[in-house]
Amino acid sequence: MARIEKNAGLEEKLNEVKQDVKEVKKVSTGRKPWFFCAMFLLLVAVVVLFMFTWTVAATGLVNIPVFTSLAYDAPQPLHTVTPGVPVETVLEEKIISTITQRLYEGGGDIVDQRIQATITEESLTASLRSIVEDSGVDWFGTSRLQVAIDPKVGVEVYCPIANNNLQTAMVGQFLLDAKDGSLTVSPMTISLGSWDIPGFLIASFLRPILENELAKVNNVMVGYAKISSITIGSGEMELYGEMTVSIEK
Repeated sequence: MARIEKNAGLEEKLNEVKQDVKEVKKVSTGRKPWFFCAMFLLLVAVVVLFMFTWTVAATGLVNIPVFTSLAYDAPQPLHTVTPGVPVETVLEEKIISTITQRLYEGGGDIVDQRIQATITEESLTASLRSIVEDSGVDWFGTSRLQVAIDPKVGVEVYCPIANNNLQTAMVGQFLLDAKDGSLTVSPMTISLGSWDIPGFLIASFLRPILENELAKVNNVMVGYAKISSITIGSGEMELYGEMTVSIEK
């Protein structure tokens, strides 16, 4: 009987231990969802903070220790361009000289309506600097702002940020085309420092500005000519079209 009582006591103690283990499991199991949720939120916060810091450092607008040295490289233009005669002046002079020549050749009539004009990167650079200065925007360094033309790249616009120790700049590559007799512009890539600006930001904010400024160039040609095609060369582009002026004798 004594052995039976000892076994009964041992079983009772084992049951108590099992019950304690079950209670501990319940408590720990109840805490796990909250623990994992908190850890997940913490991880998300760390990733978002890291990505934000990396993006800001990549723009080159501010110097962030460690991040800037890893994420940022100062952008450079394709080559240096010196401003020349503005595009508006070039187009007006070309159209007027062509009209005068055709009138002389046709005895007072314009028989040949075709027109061709060469626009250089020097002219585009002069016009862009003038546009930025007239707009009152002071966060671009206009003394180094320029436009470069390359058949492999298209049209590159290099806009350095003023008063920036890291020499950062906004650089855009664009495709120029002709549609309905006017020039059109299509942004291909735009970057600020080493950060590639997302497409939705380009479409929402930058493209309307570009189209508005391009309209100023198109207005010069209204009443004179319609552009039908464009070819890109090294340092210049050729505009082809037809004159729309009518001369009365």
